Amino acid sequence: MTKRLWFAAGVGIFAMLIDLAFHTFLTSPEETFLYFTMKFLLAAAVAFAFYRWGALKGALVGAAIFDILTGVYYGLAYYAGNPALSCCFLQPPQVFGLPYAAWLSFGYLTVSTWLLAFVVVHYFAFFAAYLLAKVVADR
Repeated sequence: MTKRLWFAAGVGIFAMLIDLAFHTFLTSPEETFLYFTMKFLLAAAVAFAFYRWGALKGALVGAAIFDILTGVYYGLAYYAGNPALSCCFLQPPQVFGLPYAAWLSFGYLTVSTWLLAFVVVHYFAFFAAYLLAKVVADR
């Protein structure tokens, strides 16, 4: 149980640091302290739940669950109307180089570039953090 908790905490820390780096260097405005706290807690909880899965399967499925839960948090933070929960209430973070109004079309599916960036960055943050924590935990 102790190894599982350390692993989950490691995933939470790594995922939060990857997301912090992304927001610090590639978005404006910066996200809030509570947002990054939520990232740590969500990533740790998902990693704890998928601890017994293999490294690749746990990272792939866990990242998808983390991505969905992060989207739910963004929605709840926006509708709560509390700017301490996320800057998205005041203004969604602008990813440098991606205008809000840009759209990509994949056949019948049209997606905003901002939403695509959101999904890819949060998925990658958890995926990389999970694999990194597995390497550290297995040493």
